[in-house]
Amino acid sequence: MSVYAINPESTALLLIDAQHEYFSELGNLHTPHAAGIEKNLIELRETARKSGVRTVHVQHVHRSSGVDVGRMGDFDETEVFTEGSAGAEIISSLSPDDEEIVVKKNRYSAFVNTELESILRGNRIDTVIVCGLMTQYCSVTTARHAHDLDYKVIFVSDANAGPDLPDVGFGEITHEDALRVVATMLAVGIADVQTTEEVVAGMKGG
Repeated sequence: MSVYAINPESTALLLIDAQHEYFSELGNLHTPHAAGIEKNLIELRETARKSGVRTVHVQHVHRSSGVDVGRMGDFDETEVFTEGSAGAEIISSLSPDDEEIVVKKNRYSAFVNTELESILRGNRIDTVIVCGLMTQYCSVTTARHAHDLDYKVIFVSDANAGPDLPDVGFGEITHEDALRVVATMLAVGIADVQTTEEVVAGMKGG
């Protein structure tokens, strides 16, 4: 049973980091699991358009100098999401239209140092639907941050993707297992975890 109903007038779809860096095999952060959610992301976005749910594209971008990378660079020095690069661009199947908002970020949370909250508050949004990449980083961090800001959070279980995690002393973790843990953790007290089918039905008024 869903915790939160979707009122199109007060709901925003947050499409997080649907960028070539993850989807392209040439991307430095190519994530094979990304291809598996593209169809669901497209369906969510198209339904949002038709139902009146506001779509916000969240785009991760860094200055070419790397001055704004922050602590993320402590764990991986690979140059990613460089402003103006092909990897930083949103994939063509989800390219923003003129009526959709693009919010650029340089941290895991889509709320840190961005205009996202002012846009949501200014448009009387109280519910956010979180989907995109990556499950274990930007998606879950944004969902948690939204919860702490008192937004109603809907996390789409089959429209978030991320990498399989290597063994760093605790054993390898597949994305399937990571998603199961993240979804359970959120569902217990942070977000309403729904499937794409459920969210689509909710946006349509079902």
